[in-house]
Amino acid sequence: MAIPSQRQSHNEADTVSREAIPAWLAQTEEEIQAFLRLPENWNSYGARPIAPHTLRAAMELLNDIVRSDTPRPIAIPTAGGGVQFEWHTRGIDLEIEIDAAEQVGVFYADPAADEEWELVLGSEELTPLCKPMERLSHA
Repeated sequence: MAIPSQRQSHNEADTVSREAIPAWLAQTEEEIQAFLRLPENWNSYGARPIAPHTLRAAMELLNDIVRSDTPRPIAIPTAGGGVQFEWHTRGIDLEIEIDAAEQVGVFYADPAADEEWELVLGSEELTPLCKPMERLSHA
């Protein structure tokens, strides 16, 4: 997925959407593009290469859930051919894995709120990620 252009526009909706894009998003997209160069067995334990459609799904998901004040995640290729984004900040642990089938696995732990859960979402079921992203992004 391409990151929206930073061109000047007189359209108010474009201005709002540009402001909502974290500065680090384009850099993260470039970083995970390198995952496409990982060969079969890249970890010497049988890891699968990452397909372009999985990478696109991961960036689309990231673009859909982050806010302008969301901290940058750690991006990791997974042995199953997926992409994982991790945040370990403000005492919160959030891990989101987009697998080769484009299912979304989520682990969330927030000891301050006495909350911990794990679930698998379809790529269209993003509502459960709203609260964790708000907690991570809240300054």
